[in-house]
Amino acid sequence: MFDNKLAGFIQGVGYDHPNFSHFRSSDIWLTGSESSKILYTGWIARYLETKYKNYPDNYPNKNYPHPPAIKIGDTGTFLFQGKSIDMSIVINPTLPFGESGILKSKNESTSFGMDEVATIRETLLQTDRYASVVKKALEKPFASSKLYPKQGENHLADQLKVVAKLINAGMDTSVYLVDLKGFDTHVEQVSASDPTKGNHADLLGKLSQAITCFWEDVVHMG
Repeated sequence: MFDNKLAGFIQGVGYDHPNFSHFRSSDIWLTGSESSKILYTGWIARYLETKYKNYPDNYPNKNYPHPPAIKIGDTGTFLFQGKSIDMSIVINPTLPFGESGILKSKNESTSFGMDEVATIRETLLQTDRYASVVKKALEKPFASSKLYPKQGENHLADQLKVVAKLINAGMDTSVYLVDLKGFDTHVEQVSASDPTKGNHADLLGKLSQAITCFWEDVVHMG
């Protein structure tokens, strides 16, 4: 893909006055803030709010039947945090996907931390509202690339395989988020005798493999 000018590398990406905390750096990355400024919404969420006006009120609807964003995995992300609510739903394809059964209302006005409880409930309810269309999309047959490794061998490839299925099923979701963990290695990233072996090399190998498989799926879809 690199030789065919379909992929590129950007080196030395950073920001002025870097903060050396893992956690604060992640917040800067996900909110798109300057290092001296604290924001409480994700930069992708701020974009999505311009497209999905007044979300989550009256969503899904005829014009927007699919979720604005989908995070593959088991936790949400600051990236999709809007002014009032998370703009994404989180799905874990390794678990049965369906409605959570959460109650639509439980009179939060009388509870401790009522605003927080109401927000959590609304986030879960949004997933429920989209459950049927996502479940239908996941069940639609799709001939995935034969390049994919066995399930569980490459976490990123497993996630992108699911994203390809959802795209092929006609989902209009604007943004998907996947991840490849394990880069916080500190030392001994590669073998001293062979730089193509070691933790960092293995991670880059998985990255390359996952993108290659996903790209073949995208080309196959046209």
